[in-house]
Amino acid sequence: AITAGGSCSVRSSLLSTMSAMDRVRKTLLERGSNGIRGLSIISRKMDDMGDKKLDRNDVKTAFQDYNINVTPAEFDEVFKTFDRDGSGTISFDEFLVGLRGTLNDARRAWVDKAFQKMDADGSGTIKLDDIKANYSVKKHPKVISGEKTEDAVFREFLDNFDSRNPDGIVTLEEFRNYYADISASVDRDDYWEEMMKSAWKL
Repeated sequence: AITAGGSCSVRSSLLSTMSAMDRVRKTLLERGSNGIRGLSIISRKMDDMGDKKLDRNDVKTAFQDYNINVTPAEFDEVFKTFDRDGSGTISFDEFLVGLRGTLNDARRAWVDKAFQKMDADGSGTIKLDDIKANYSVKKHPKVISGEKTEDAVFREFLDNFDSRNPDGIVTLEEFRNYYADISASVDRDDYWEEMMKSAWKL
């Protein structure tokens, strides 16, 4: 039999054997829908050259800015996971996908359905004005709880796009990437479906 103390010991042992990547991912997921998204935004700012590459200092600074506490050895483990050729730089996109995963087929279908609703000409791009005309925050948890107003939540949502798109244009890839960040913290596909239906009046 395992005593109470033994159980704690087992949990501690399991935690110690968890990979550094798993610990970073767990830290981000515990922060909810803003976890992966926040690191994504900070990491993008580190990409000074705009070549979608990050070096060790970029990633280290992003971790520090976002309060992800890892030891030097753990940081090396995470970085080497992506720096397979030992060049000292990693792909920004591969880094994010490695942390958050990808949209499964069912979730991507709902994301695409929302985008297609706004992409009337089938060009693969939409305007911020299209988003403004179609996105609803009435059933957003923070609106329902009274924590935030509809205007505040709506503004935060738009900031995910217009802060990076001064031309007011959003591509399907950008739209999918936003929802891939959010998807990491949503456990159930049925909840995802209801969320998309409610937000985009599908």
